[in-house]
Amino acid sequence: MNIDPKWLEPTWFIDSDSKTVRRFADAACGDAKDPVDMASALFHAIRDEIRYNP
Repeated sequence: MNIDPKWLEPTWFIDSDSKTVRRFADAACGDAKDPVDMASALFHAIRDEIRYNP
């Protein structure tokens, strides 16, 4: 899988280099190594653990 590194850089909207964000992502992914498994784990963790009330 060829991923452009620019897609993974932090932005104003996504503070992906924050220690808090990285801890959450690491905990959500667990031992997953496959990018699809990691994405699925992150999706479910965000869906189930982050409260959103518009």
